[in-house]
Amino acid sequence: MKSPVQLAYKFSKGEERKYKTTTSMVREVDERTKVMQKQASTIESELAQKVIEVEGDGSAHLVTHLEVKSQETDGRPLPTVSEKQTLYFKMDPTGRILEVSGMSSQGNPAFPLQPVQEGDSWKDETTINLPFFQSPQRISSTYTLEEIVPVNGFECARIKVATDEAVFTTMATMEVSGAPQEVKQIIENQGTIFFAHKEGVLVRSDMNTRAVARVGEMVVDTTTNVVMELVS
Repeated sequence: MKSPVQLAYKFSKGEERKYKTTTSMVREVDERTKVMQKQASTIESELAQKVIEVEGDGSAHLVTHLEVKSQETDGRPLPTVSEKQTLYFKMDPTGRILEVSGMSSQGNPAFPLQPVQEGDSWKDETTINLPFFQSPQRISSTYTLEEIVPVNGFECARIKVATDEAVFTTMATMEVSGAPQEVKQIIENQGTIFFAHKEGVLVRSDMNTRAVARVGEMVVDTTTNVVMELVS
């Protein structure tokens, strides 16, 4: 068995990283078990991240710019507006977000404080924003270090991510009827993270999320795949 590794981000003031992100989504709207609408979309983006300041405990102040490069719906290209979304945040070496301002943040998986080895698992909670819910909801995920593998020139910890099915319920007033109805959201999430433990940098992540919203007799089933890969 290989020696334990410490999973921790390593920040250096002024350091910049660029990632390519691909978001693929399929949304199906059913009413009374009949498919009313089905749509597939893909968005290609560039994410640039810069370390502004590093504190004594290793925490860092960062700024992230996200710019959409191309997008399409059902295979048809859509016009792209060259407008960057900006996020300022503070993150500790485990990956936990301590402060955030700017565009919406969905939280970040946190690494354990202690070293881990192949086969070790740990749990962490993150927040997600859901339609009809006024505040972010918390979900719990299990992370497992599967093995150490080479990826794009880095020695990476391959980490499996699995979120148990989470069910959230609230009441919301519908625009059409004006009457309050129960809204039920079911969330499932799974994927893989590749983290360069020596350099302390995320190299690649591939995450799949399924969200099913039930409002009366209408069901909106959305599957989203987000791939983020370090390019420089």
